[in-house]
Amino acid sequence: AFCAQGIEKSFGSVEHVKDIFVSLENYFVAIESKDGKSIDEKQIRNIITDAGYDVQKIEVVSDSVSVIREKYEAK
Repeated sequence: AFCAQGIEKSFGSVEHVKDIFVSLENYFVAIESKDGKSIDEKQIRNIITDAGYDVQKIEVVSDSVSVIREKYEAK
């Protein structure tokens, strides 16, 4: 989906982003930071709202984006 690629591209320019997964059909974005780094929640919120979407919740989890991607693609 073009919009998902736009969100991915927006996060690709963020310094500490290691990987990203976007599932528009599930209203879900997973962002993995580089080891030992963090990404500012305000920055995450701004990028998503600038792309035209609302942020409902930001949750920090220990799973990598590859693990999360596999779970969503298996559905």
